[in-house]
Amino acid sequence: MLSHRGIIHGNLCPRCNLLAETTLHCLRDCDFVQTIWKTIGIWWIWRARNALCLNSDLIPFFSLKLRIVDYALLLKNCYLNHHETQISKLVKWNALGGTGMILNVDGSSIGNPGISGYGGLIRNADGAWVHGFFGNLGVTNILHAELMAIYKGLLLAWELNIKDLWCYSDSEMAIKLITEPVDVWHHYAAILNNIKDILNRD
Repeated sequence: MLSHRGIIHGNLCPRCNLLAETTLHCLRDCDFVQTIWKTIGIWWIWRARNALCLNSDLIPFFSLKLRIVDYALLLKNCYLNHHETQISKLVKWNALGGTGMILNVDGSSIGNPGISGYGGLIRNADGAWVHGFFGNLGVTNILHAELMAIYKGLLLAWELNIKDLWCYSDSEMAIKLITEPVDVWHHYAAILNNIKDILNRD
């Protein structure tokens, strides 16, 4: 690739020194690159094969691909430098002068992806506890946890017949996805549609 542009002499791959460094060789065919691809995907490929052979459980391609990508991100996050300065911030409940019920929700994840969960609570305008909820999602990402917190909170409010409700979430991405039209190909389209369905109920 670099020799084609006249940057270096010779066109052999600098990693393996065996074949010409084409784009395909650089990204797929080089022995070095194949080792990386195999390391990332081989475990899930093997698990999918065993699930089919031993339990007749077919893991769809898109699900397998997502798990491999999530695993790759998990490995990447293990090697990141996490020495950012921590800033303490006092957080307290505030009714903001409203008269309806307040739903506060939050998702959390130890790693992204990582072990994740969600929770929330409903208070009245005076700050008195009405109801709370929580749940475990296993290994997933923070966006999934935030969306599930909103969904479960809204569902709980509907079951309690609470119609005058303000929902607070600290996830800008989750709020953005909910307020915009749902992309049918989005990974969490089903959850987003469920949230919108509750919001549109009378």
